[in-house]
Amino acid sequence: MVERILIVRLSALGDVALTLPLVFALRERLPSAHLGWVVDEPFLPLLKDLPQLNRIHVWTKGDRGPSAFWRLIREIQAEDYQVSLDPQGLARSAVIPFLCRIPMRVGFRHGPMEGRELAPLLTNCKVTVPDDRRHVSSRSLYLGSALGLDMPQQVSVELPEDPAAEVKIRQWWKKKKLSPQTLVFGIGAGWPTKIWPVEAMATLIDEALDRGYGCVILWGPQERERLAIWQSQLGDKVVWAPETDIMEMIAILRLCERYAGPDSAALHLAWLLGKPTFSWFGASDPDRCAPRGPVHAHIARGPHNWRRRSLFKAGLHHLSGNEVVPLFRVWLRRD
Repeated sequence: MVERILIVRLSALGDVALTLPLVFALRERLPSAHLGWVVDEPFLPLLKDLPQLNRIHVWTKGDRGPSAFWRLIREIQAEDYQVSLDPQGLARSAVIPFLCRIPMRVGFRHGPMEGRELAPLLTNCKVTVPDDRRHVSSRSLYLGSALGLDMPQQVSVELPEDPAAEVKIRQWWKKKKLSPQTLVFGIGAGWPTKIWPVEAMATLIDEALDRGYGCVILWGPQERERLAIWQSQLGDKVVWAPETDIMEMIAILRLCERYAGPDSAALHLAWLLGKPTFSWFGASDPDRCAPRGPVHAHIARGPHNWRRRSLFKAGLHHLSGNEVVPLFRVWLRRD
C-alpha cells in the first residue's frame, strides 16, 4: 500500500487551483496516506490551510540559488516519499522527484501540452490519459490511476477560508452596498492573447445591469497599468474591486452570485466555489480549460495556439459584444 505521496505542481495559480481535485480525491481514497505538495511560494496561501495535506514544501521566491534548491531537495528526501505525481509535466517539476530519488515517479506520456521538455526522461511511470479526459483538472486526476485507484472525472473541493480576508471583504462589500445579486467580471489575464477588449465586454456589463445585477470588476497586479484606461471607459456604472491577494479574491468570489471572465485563476476558483461562470477564450483551448457543467457557458475565438502574445490583432480582438449577448442572456437565466 502506498502511504507517502508527493504532488509537484509549482505554478501558476490557476493550474494550482485545478490540481486541488487531485488532492481531495487522493485523501478520499487513501485516508491514512501522508500527502505532500511542492509549490512556488506565491501560491502557498491557497494550500496552507488545507487539512487534506500533511506537508507543503515551498520553493522560496526570494532565494532561487543552488543552496536553497538543495535545501528543498533534502527537505523532501527526509519525508521518504514512495511516489510522486507530476501534473505540471515540465522539466522543472519532474527534476525535483528525480533528484530526491523517489522510487515511483508518475508523469504524463510525452504530448504537445504535457509531458514536455525533459519531463518524460525523468519520470519512470508514464501515464496515457484517455481521449475523453480533455479538461486539465480531469487529466491531473487520472494520474492517480497509476496507483491502482479509480479516479473520477471531477471531484468537489472546499477552498480554504482566511478569516481576516473574509472580514475585510465583507466590510468592503457592505460599504459598497452590494447585494447577493452581483456579477463579478474578471477584466484581465496573464496573457494578452486571453484578454477581450473592454469596449466589447462593456456590452455584457450593460446587459447584466439591465437585468438587475450589480457588477464588480475584479483585477490583479498585472492589470494595474491599464486600470486607469479601463476605468475611464466603464466609469461608475460598475464597482471596482480593491487590490486583492489570493484569499481576498476568493472572498469576493464567495460573495457573488455569478462570475464572468477570461481563462484565468479567478475563473477556475469561481468554478471550484460552485459559481455559475461565463468565460471567453482566445489563445487557450476551452476543451482543456473551460468550466464544466450545466450552469457554465463560454465563447471562443481562436486560433487556440497557446501563444502569450501575437503580432496581429486576432482571436478575441475580432469578437464583438453583440455576437456574444444572445448566449450571455441565456446564461443569465440559468439557475
